[in-house]
Amino acid sequence: KLVVWLEALGRREAEQGLALVGDSRFVLEQWGFRAVPELQLMNDKGQIAYCNTLRCLPAKVKDRNYPTGNDRTIAEKHCRQYDIIPPNIPILMLGEKAQQLWFREELLEEDKTDQRLGREIKGLMGRLGRVWERDNRKWIFGPHPAFIMRQPQLIEHLHAVLKITLSVLKGP
Repeated sequence: KLVVWLEALGRREAEQGLALVGDSRFVLEQWGFRAVPELQLMNDKGQIAYCNTLRCLPAKVKDRNYPTGNDRTIAEKHCRQYDIIPPNIPILMLGEKAQQLWFREELLEEDKTDQRLGREIKGLMGRLGRVWERDNRKWIFGPHPAFIMRQPQLIEHLHAVLKITLSVLKGP
């Protein structure tokens, strides 16, 4: 029912082959979803999928070579697994890098407009909770859990984004 889209593989993600493991997942599930019980229930039922913008490791990471031959073909096919998300599934984009990948041009244009009008550039914090519609899909901007972990006083921002996400899921 919901896809949570993050930035990139961390060490633990690469080791386990899963997106969002470790401390960031703890923050999202224990500090975030618990504040919005409907999302906690969806997560408990496996109705929330997690993925990363960067789904493959770069050519070499800490002496781990990128696969070659048939292993490379299989790995790269696996890296495209999220390209087939149905358009009716909303995507909660956590972190500025994920947001910039998909909305770079729109965000740059918005920043230029703000500069031209003498306004402060919004950046990540000014875009939290924003819902974009593109290609019959709704995209919700939120903070990365690691950002909240480093600045726990901002947890209310994550809660607000998750409440907006729930309202998107429920529809008009």
